[in-house]
Amino acid sequence: MFILLLVLFVIAVIITVAGFFLSPKQNQLEEPETISYSSPIRKDYARRTSRTSAYTQQSYVKYNALQPRRSGPFVRPKQRWQLNSSFVSLFNVRSIWEPRAGQPTPWGGILVVLVALFCIGLISMRAFLPNSGLLVSAAWNPPPDVPTVVPTAVPTLTVGQELAAHTSGASKALIRLPQMDPAQYNSNDEFDTWGMSACSAASMTEVINAYGHDYRVTDILKVESQIGEITPELGLLRPTGIDHTVAQFGFKTLTPPQHDLNGIIDIANQGHPVIVSFPPQLWSGGHLLVVRGGNDSSVYLADSSKLNMTVMARDKFLSYWGGFAVVPVPKDM
Repeated sequence: MFILLLVLFVIAVIITVAGFFLSPKQNQLEEPETISYSSPIRKDYARRTSRTSAYTQQSYVKYNALQPRRSGPFVRPKQRWQLNSSFVSLFNVRSIWEPRAGQPTPWGGILVVLVALFCIGLISMRAFLPNSGLLVSAAWNPPPDVPTVVPTAVPTLTVGQELAAHTSGASKALIRLPQMDPAQYNSNDEFDTWGMSACSAASMTEVINAYGHDYRVTDILKVESQIGEITPELGLLRPTGIDHTVAQFGFKTLTPPQHDLNGIIDIANQGHPVIVSFPPQLWSGGHLLVVRGGNDSSVYLADSSKLNMTVMARDKFLSYWGGFAVVPVPKDM
């Protein structure tokens, strides 16, 4: 804003100075018309007036010859008044609104008005524009150079890094297995039959392998289907199907003593992954997955579906969780 006002002021001064030099001078004004006295009376008055003027001029010359000469330049009072009048006319701002014929343009007054308007603009900018005082003061007194401080970037931890920092044991060692990967099955026919409903088998395989084994989804699925705990159409038929299936691989199941989300997260953070379910009434088709840990805001997951959910907000998790949770651990623990 200050620079804009300064530019406008400079432009106004340039226009004023250009107008001063381009305006017509006093001696360039048109000569007044000569009045003709055509009547005899006016001619007689003119002759008498000329004789009187000649006599007066002769008397003035005689009187002036008797006066001593003064040293230095002599300016008649009338001439001095004319000089002062010309100087004053340069600042006669009133003549802008009331122009008269033959009167010079008051360029000095215009310049004074422009300076006054410039000062009023600065004061108005301070009073009415936000932070204008800072702009004006900064224009007159620029601040010293301040070294630029580059903020240190805070590294963002991945889910794996968060798990490594907050979990241990089997929860830390757990590796997700995709239930829709044909390599997890013995044949394409088996994959086509069970791929969409094998989330329970995949979750159990992930937990069992976290304790040092190396199974594929097909190995757990084969046992689960043989004991009648799963079907291709419905998936896991009952919650106890996990207990019966993992028992065939030397595992047992524990129920969390504190059966809420905080208790499940505590168990998982201590190194024991927890299998939970999202029932069909809360999740379309129903789903089973593994809780690997968590904190005050998030739950860390191992999800075998195509969604591959790794972290979920606590509130969102609670909206899907039906309350089922089981902790498979080796029987010798």
